[in-house]
Amino acid sequence: MAQNDINTFPRPTGEGLRERGLSAYDEILNQVQDDRVVNGAHRNHTPHYTHSTHAKRAAFTLAEVLITLGIIGVVAALTIPTISRNIQQAVLKNQFKKFYSTFWQAVIGTQTKLGRP
Repeated sequence: MAQNDINTFPRPTGEGLRERGLSAYDEILNQVQDDRVVNGAHRNHTPHYTHSTHAKRAAFTLAEVLITLGIIGVVAALTIPTISRNIQQAVLKNQFKKFYSTFWQAVIGTQTKLGRP
């Protein structure tokens, strides 16, 4: 509902509100205007952003950041030795394959030169 539509809001009738001297329309209009003032959407109100008890900033505290970095450090300390060992094993495996291939090429080349199977 647009702000200008408040004045053209249909006027419902209510039985319980007449004792208090308010019609249902007046009650709804008062609630909407109260909500506008509270939420900073009043026509003449420009919202301003200041530090208050109601406004919470979305940020991490220093303690949360330090705990997170500590957990990351522990996980890294546990996984780095395993990763380096796996890399070392892969390097040795590739060196052995290269040596094996070179050795058998030399054996086959020698057998071919000598004419032996």
